[in-house]
Parts: sequence; structure tokens; C-alpha cells
Amino acid sequence: LDFLFEDNRMMINSFEGRAGEGRLVIRNEIKDDDYDFEIGMLKLGHFYVHTTGGAVNVHIPKYFPHNSTGNVVVRGRDSHEAVIRGPFDDIKMTADLYLSNASVTYPSETENLFKLINVATDRRSYSDAQPLPFELDLKLIANHQVRYVTYPLNLILEPGSYINLLYRDNQWIPYDAFFASASGSLDMFGTSFNLDYADFYITHDLDDYRLRGVFFRYAYDGSLITLDIYNETNG
Repeated sequence: LDFLFEDNRMMINSFEGRAGEGRLVIRNEIKDDDYDFEIGMLKLGHFYVHTTGGAVNVHIPKYFPHNSTGNVVVRGRDSHEAVIRGPFDDIKMTADLYLSNASVTYPSETENLFKLINVATDRRSYSDAQPLPFELDLKLIANHQVRYVTYPLNLILEPGSYINLLYRDNQWIPYDAFFASASGSLDMFGTSFNLDYADFYITHDLDDYRLRGVFFRYAYDGSLITLDIYNETNG
């Protein structure tokens, strides 16, 4: 921890903590605006967070299978650092989390996509039992070796696939998600199909839900069986 007190200001040059191979680095910057953190007369400013030296190892509840972890690199939205701004009774954080060596499920806590309609109806958003004094805008972005493991799909996601997760008005809202893959499988009624290519986009309330994919398998006689899937719903 490297910090300095001067004229009722605390300036954090660097605060680092190790988690896995990487380090989480925090610094602050006092902007003298309404979004600075303050404790009494002590100004803390805005906080900036990123990882360095590799990824940190984390578990993301509801979107990672139970007892699983993944590697996460923390960045800002189109910037090197995530931003946390105040004041303490109205905290806002925007961050991009780049995932590697992880498995994800979507929608949250869903093990079977055949139940997607019911899940979307019942879980468009859910309130926190203990409301938290902040707003979050997190984007979970696939980087390397991220697997989508919601039955009947088991896919290795292309880099850039994402889940956009919001926390606002005491509610967790999986705003939207996009997945693309060129490697994986589909289990259709006990028959396994290999993936040629698939992508799908889902909003949390199914106002926009698009799916396209091409799967294939070889029959016992050597003939090729192709399964084309396509869906588009708007409004």
C-alpha cells in the first residue's frame, strides 16, 4: 500500500493484492466533483481498478457452475481501468471482466435451455434480499478457453462472446448476452451432434432472442446428417 495524506486528501498511488497468478491494483484520483468519495472532511476521490501480472482466480455466483472458478482480467469499459465512483450512498461501478479457463451458464442458474421460456418469465430480474448501496454495470467477456455448459449445448466460446450484467434499484438484471462458437456439441434427445458454427443473442426479457446454428453427425452408413437451427423473434 502506497498512499499519502495531504490537505484533507488521501491519495493512493498503488494498493495491490494477489489472487491466483495475478494482482488486483487499486488507485484513486480526486476530481473535486459530486462523485468523489468522502469520509467527513477527508476526500478519497474516484477509485480505479485493474489486474496485472496475469489473471485473478474467482467464482462468479449464478453464472459459473457450482464449485468452479475461472481466471479473470479486470478492465474498464473501453479503457485500462474499471471505475468506481461515489458518493458512498450512491456507488457506481463499470467494468469489463475478461474470462479464461472457465465454464459459464446462461440464463443464471439454468441447467437446461429447454426451460428457457419459463426461466425468462420467472427470472427477468431478481431482488437482492439485502439491498446493496451501489449500481453495477459488468460485462463478462470470453477470452480464452471459455465453455458454455447449459444443456443441451456444450460449446467452446469464441473470444468476444459476453454476458452484460446490471445491478440497479436493488435488482440483478442480466441485460443481454451474445455467444458465438465454432466448436462443441448439441445433445438432441440422446443423439449427439457436432457443431459447425452457432451464435445466439438473448435479452433478459426475451424481447429480442436470435439463434442460428449448424450441427452435423455421421450416420452408421457414413451418410452426413445436418441439423440447421434458426430463430428470430423481435418485440
